[in-house]
Formats: sequence, structure tokens, C-alpha cells
Amino acid sequence: MTEYDVTYRGDLMLSLAEDGKLTIEVAEADELIAGIERTLSLLRLREWGLQAWRHPSWRECGGHDPSIEQFVVDAAFFEQVTPGGLEAALRELPKYLNAFRIARQQALTAR
Repeated sequence: MTEYDVTYRGDLMLSLAEDGKLTIEVAEADELIAGIERTLSLLRLREWGLQAWRHPSWRECGGHDPSIEQFVVDAAFFEQVTPGGLEAALRELPKYLNAFRIARQQALTAR
């Protein structure tokens, strides 16, 4: 395992939340939910960049703006360094998001 390897436990987090075993304060849940939503937005943008890299006709968009070209190159590089990492994050992070939403709702109900 390298420093870039990530092990997700989305199913476990979701199961704990559904069983009422994931307890968290509402404010902390709000902060975590907002952070995960921001991360997912960035990952979806990176996914777009990777799609642009894989489709040569899309690569032309970089010719209009060097920052877009660099973004596409960065997304492709990240995928080469951590193959499948983007896909795994996009698959697993929504589970964490749902788990924290469930835990937040349970905390509100318990008040």
C-alpha cells in the first residue's frame, strides 16, 4: 500500500448509520456533509477532465484556455498515478454522504 492508496468503507458507514450506531452532532454532520459535497463536485470536474483526455476531439477545448488544458492534463496524470482512484471515490463518497445525512437526521430526531 502506498501513500496514495485509499481504502473506502462506505458500505460499513452506511450500515452503521442505518443501524443507529453512527452518532454525530448535527453541526459536525453539517460540516462533513458540506465537505463531501464539495469534494464530489471537484471529483466530477476531474472526471470531466479525464473524459476530455480520453476523447481527442474534446482535447481541443484546451486550445481556447490554457488553464482548461492544464486541468485536463492534471486529471489524466492523477488517473495514471492512482488508476481507478477517481472511480472508487465517486462510487464510495456518496455512501459516506448518505451515512452522515442519516446520522444527522437521527441526531435531530433524538433532540
